[in-house]
Amino acid sequence: MPELILTLTALAVVLLARTVRARLAATDAAAVAEGWTVRKLPWGGRVYRDPRLDQLAAMPATLASDERTVHSGREAG
Repeated sequence: MPELILTLTALAVVLLARTVRARLAATDAAAVAEGWTVRKLPWGGRVYRDPRLDQLAAMPATLASDERTVHSGREAG
């Protein structure tokens, strides 16, 4: 009986790992298709980043402030 429990546990671990890998691969593919970068971490984690954030960070503070004002429905000024 203990052998059966170990076998079922091992099977469950293998199926779970396979499912997680497939899900991560699908998520990675979707992110790359949208132009995002994907960095795989050593323990299996991921860091997803949209490179357009670099353009936003380079925007001057006054320009960013004007954009927020215009998009909020108030006139810039």
